[in-house]
Amino acid sequence: MTLEEFLTKKKIHCPSFKEALPQEYARMELYFAECGPKSFDHFMKFHFNEWRLRFPIPPTPSPTK
Repeated sequence: MTLEEFLTKKKIHCPSFKEALPQEYARMELYFAECGPKSFDHFMKFHFNEWRLRFPIPPTPSPTK
């Protein structure tokens, strides 16, 4: 699993996050590679809500009937 897949799973829009905070993203990418998804989730869980609000995944248009 990559950091991008992980952030998408946590409902954080990765491209927006990467564009707005490139240094933070690079630091997180290194830490994610070193410790893995479970440890990363435990270590960063208090930041996810802030990032979800700041970088939400755009809604997908629902198919019309």
